[in-house]
Amino acid sequence: MPERSREAPARPAAGRLLAAAAALLLGAGCSPEVDGALAPGITVQPVGGTWAYTSSDLRLAGGGAAVCGVTGLVLQVEQLRHNGQITQTLTGTTSGGTLACSGELSGTGGPIDRFPLVKGNTFNGNIAFSIGSDDWRSFGTLSESADSASGQVWLRHGSIRLEGTFVARRTSR
Repeated sequence: MPERSREAPARPAAGRLLAAAAALLLGAGCSPEVDGALAPGITVQPVGGTWAYTSSDLRLAGGGAAVCGVTGLVLQVEQLRHNGQITQTLTGTTSGGTLACSGELSGTGGPIDRFPLVKGNTFNGNIAFSIGSDDWRSFGTLSESADSASGQVWLRHGSIRLEGTFVARRTSR
């Protein structure tokens, strides 16, 4: 199989907007907290608990006929606290799950290892986190009840870069 480009292709306007939001959420030096407390005007929804995460439309970043999906992935999300109040910082772990592909990537994937949830943040109705490393980034919006989230996902699997959308639903608090 030929090596796939690791450069991100030009994104549509909505993708650039979500990428900018992710950069704000994940960027160094751009935190809604000041000395551990929330800065004025920042709201944080409680998102701790168990979440079911899926993505059924992951496609090759450079184009191609392959379609991949993530099923059965469980996120155990913990929200850090400061002085008894929840903060925007998220940690946790994953369990279960499978990555499966069709088309030119048929046979790629398999069981998903247990990974830490890293660089997680949520504030003002947005959520962003990486699974294991920056090779798997998800960012999007929360429902008003904070029991579901959806948005963009970028996943690098070896030399293959996939992009698509994700949906996560909280199954328990």
